[in-house]
Amino acid sequence: MTKSYRAKEESQLVVTIKDFQEKYLISKYDIDMIESKRGPQPSLPHVDLLHAEVVSSNMVECVEHIYDCIFKILLKHEIHPNDVTIISTNIDLLRLLDKIIRDKRNEETMRTFETEEVYLKLLSDIKNINLEKELDILRGSKKFSFENNSGHLKLSTVHSFKGIESSFIVYLLTEKDAEELIYTAITRSKKDLMIFLPDSSAYFTFFKNQLGFSF
Repeated sequence: MTKSYRAKEESQLVVTIKDFQEKYLISKYDIDMIESKRGPQPSLPHVDLLHAEVVSSNMVECVEHIYDCIFKILLKHEIHPNDVTIISTNIDLLRLLDKIIRDKRNEETMRTFETEEVYLKLLSDIKNINLEKELDILRGSKKFSFENNSGHLKLSTVHSFKGIESSFIVYLLTEKDAEELIYTAITRSKKDLMIFLPDSSAYFTFFKNQLGFSF
């Protein structure tokens, strides 16, 4: 189920963020409550969009489904790729999804990590190189040259996207993601939020109550 809300003084996105903060973080940290700054935005072509999808706990296996769901929403609501950032802690999943996007849509993407093709090449040369060291160097370079307004759809790890915001965040929430990291991820969105998570997630009930789900 997709839930859409008109932008108002306190949108459902802000309510969701506040409720998550109160349920999982207030007792652990001295955090000021988020103040809503989301007044009416009549010039925007679509209203605030919150959407959630339930997927298998092995998200890599359903990456094609994730791709289909993302672009179904983007096309339906005429959302420009430049406004979209896909984030996750699962970099293997991000690499595969990035390759599918580039292959199927013949579009460039902006990433904070290596492509699947480069990763496989490095992996094949593992006898001759220190793989982790090479990946760290490459990812550092990608993060340094990352442009949030590049005109392309963007993919990033949650850690690399700290301190940055995007109009539309697609968050691939894994079973290993902790409260602090989830909070960081959902607060990267300025307007629209799409979440994929397994029904085995500890946060399944919270997001079901907040957003509803598509099955």
